[in-house]
Amino acid sequence: MPKDLPSRPCRFPVLLLTAALISSGLSGCMSLPTGGEPHAFDLHIPDSDPIDQIGVGPQQDSAPERLVSDFFRACAASDEFVTAGRYLTDEAAGAWQPFGSVLIYSASDPPALQIVSTDTKKNTVRVQVTVNVVASVDADGVFALGPDHEIKLDFELLKDKNGQWRINRLDDGILLSRSAFSTTFQQGQLYFYAARTDSLVPDPRWLPRKRMASRLVGALLAGPSEQIRAAVSSTASESLSLPTKGVEISGGNATVALVGSTELTERARERLLDQLAATLGQVEGVEKVTLELNSVEIGSRRTEPEPSFGFVSLIGIKDGDFVVDGSEGVEVLVAGQKVGTGVKKVAASTAEDPLLAWMDGEGKLSLAPQKGQAEIQTDTYGKLVPFGVDRWNWVWIADSRGSFTVRSAQNDTHPVAVGSDVKITNVAVSPSGLRILFSVEGEAGVTLYTGVIERNDQGRPQRLLNVTPLTFTNDQIMDFAWSGDLKMMVLVKKDQEHRELWSVPISGFTQSSPVRVPATSVIASPLGNPTYLGDDEGQMYMKVGAIWRLTQLDFSLPTFP
Repeated sequence: MPKDLPSRPCRFPVLLLTAALISSGLSGCMSLPTGGEPHAFDLHIPDSDPIDQIGVGPQQDSAPERLVSDFFRACAASDEFVTAGRYLTDEAAGAWQPFGSVLIYSASDPPALQIVSTDTKKNTVRVQVTVNVVASVDADGVFALGPDHEIKLDFELLKDKNGQWRINRLDDGILLSRSAFSTTFQQGQLYFYAARTDSLVPDPRWLPRKRMASRLVGALLAGPSEQIRAAVSSTASESLSLPTKGVEISGGNATVALVGSTELTERARERLLDQLAATLGQVEGVEKVTLELNSVEIGSRRTEPEPSFGFVSLIGIKDGDFVVDGSEGVEVLVAGQKVGTGVKKVAASTAEDPLLAWMDGEGKLSLAPQKGQAEIQTDTYGKLVPFGVDRWNWVWIADSRGSFTVRSAQNDTHPVAVGSDVKITNVAVSPSGLRILFSVEGEAGVTLYTGVIERNDQGRPQRLLNVTPLTFTNDQIMDFAWSGDLKMMVLVKKDQEHRELWSVPISGFTQSSPVRVPATSVIASPLGNPTYLGDDEGQMYMKVGAIWRLTQLDFSLPTFP
């Protein structure tokens, strides 16, 4: 196992969610259940497009286990927990924080409920829920995938003045099946600045679908997630707050009326507007954002679906030339006499003025700034080594000492450590330049790692943060690529004839699909679509419906920046 790298992922913390049982006395004589066998329940919600779920209140004379299971169903209703609150005593309803956490289970393994104790003097029963949690979302909307972990949840119930059981003690948070979660919650991106630059990068969160615009702004003001906090900056801060009325949307305009600190410079206000426009651009119907601070209008911005990249077209080699598949066909970026012979790999950044890079079989690396218009820089590594180019025009070159050498076209070179005795076999940097994905070969095979890149004011990489292994499959990893900024496409080999393509999001559930072509490589667009597969014969395949079909390209070594 490589030294200094984590041996297994810490996807979410062990959850100890046993509620404290606090006394609550009621006078009179009651008949209480003394126990019962555990029974399972499930909540089925279709996986189709989300619709409003109507909650159903407590049924008359419900047994304790039935009341708790119906409470979980009510938590999936689209009424901001109004119906769920009817299952609680007034005391519990006033204290319960439903978004304290979200625990997600698989419908194929539903929770089991059992009465575990009764107290005839206090007129209470305790229902224990045993459930295998496959994922969780914390109070900030940060999603964490398994590994599966069994937990026990305790609920104290007592009878109200009408003789009906109600929940009197419970932990903050809710429990949802995976299908109910996908119906009730929606992923959105908060946008922060990479380091102290003017480049916005996404921070994914899972938030309730209702009042999405207001929840996005609230999360933005609360700041970036722990995973990327050291690598980003934000003008939005906790010194500002969004009043209860939230974001008001009318005629395509979202008015964000904040209160709080007025000590914002003109530049800070402009940057805050940019963050809000990028973040709220995901909300359907929002075309413009108007910012008010303490009832004074600061300015407005047109929204964009997401920050764009400058260079996103397919590149490769044709007749010895470094080419791009442009809007008017294949265009030459660097002529063959400058490229040389024996090229084995090409790469480019997503910048407006991209840095082009290529390497031959002898390890000669060539760099061409400004699409080949400037002088070409070269360096030699003795053999073909893994490398990639990030949005800031830095080249990441894997060495044999457990680190990357990053270099610019101006030959500014320095190391970024990974771990000692590590053999890095491939590398890819996300289109925004915030995250890195690389593979390490060890005794047990190839392991994928992802991490966050911390940069200085000029975008120069400083170090890797939160390097974490990905363990979604035990099969042989053949190739990988970023598909957009928040999803990785990973090609795995199950056996000699069978392949699978895995879609692995930064935040969310992984998905796999069979690949019935002899693919050995995957090529994905920085915009998220399209995705190609390649084989050892130089043939390319593109997915049409559920089938990978052979497609014709006019050049070799195709890849996206």
